[in-house]
Amino acid sequence: MTRNCRVCNAELGPQEAPRCVTCQSSRFLSNGDAIVAVLERSSMPLATWDVDREARVSLGRRVGWRYAGDDGRLCWGGRRIWGLYRHGLLPGVRTVPKAAAIYIHAAGPIETQALYFVMRRVGYTISPNTLSAVLSYEPWIMRHGWLNVPRSSRTVRNELATELGLARRLTLSDVLNRAGEQVEIHLAEYNARLSTNP
Repeated sequence: MTRNCRVCNAELGPQEAPRCVTCQSSRFLSNGDAIVAVLERSSMPLATWDVDREARVSLGRRVGWRYAGDDGRLCWGGRRIWGLYRHGLLPGVRTVPKAAAIYIHAAGPIETQALYFVMRRVGYTISPNTLSAVLSYEPWIMRHGWLNVPRSSRTVRNELATELGLARRLTLSDVLNRAGEQVEIHLAEYNARLSTNP
């Protein structure tokens, strides 16, 4: 079950408050709140320098990134790329292999090239070579050549839920269902492109 802001109806991640930072009437914004406020105004994940520039223009202040990885409201989208759950990124995940593994669990068996296409379309900035290399060491999946298959056990599901930092009525099934919908949409485009290119 997804949660939405009580004021503007924007989709909220598991660690976000019941209202967006920009919908709250607080005058003081902590560093983390300032980053989130800038991202709430964006329609997509942003690079750190874009967030910093926008914070200087719209909020009249600089933001620091030293502890951004510890803020559960922020979703990692690749090297120096941050967004929010509403941008389509996974909550809590901070590495390529964990993000890929969650998409594999949402999709079921999927080839690495198709997985790369889906993750790029969702908003992750990753290298295809990095993706292929790190999947070999990811314990949440099994590899059969280029095919990636999810490992299904209670332990893996518990580790997935812990990695995602789920809270506030958002369940593992909610996140996997949303990721599955993203996979379905982007795989259809991937397959359409393959069928037009001999």
